[in-house]
Amino acid sequence: SLLISELIEQGSGAIEDEMNRLATSPPEAKELEVLKNYLKGKILMSQNSLYGKISYFKNLLVHELSIDYLREYWRTLDTITPDEITEMLNRYFVRVDHVKLIVS
Repeated sequence: SLLISELIEQGSGAIEDEMNRLATSPPEAKELEVLKNYLKGKILMSQNSLYGKISYFKNLLVHELSIDYLREYWRTLDTITPDEITEMLNRYFVRVDHVKLIVS
């Protein structure tokens, strides 16, 4: 129980440290490139089967997204810059708005 509490605290601290780092300095270009490639790979793999395609269209309907969502998502991945990542983090992850919830 004490070990679990320590691990949770370490993990929580690491997440906060990373968010603070990204809020004050943009990610390195190489780090962003790895993330872009990962996300593009996930998209391509999810479209690899008939069920994947069905799931994709179902998600568009459920979340009321346009059929052009994937095209725009891909374009964003191609064009987003490290500075834009920092700007978005500061816009959407405002520290005072956060509630820390830990479930174990």
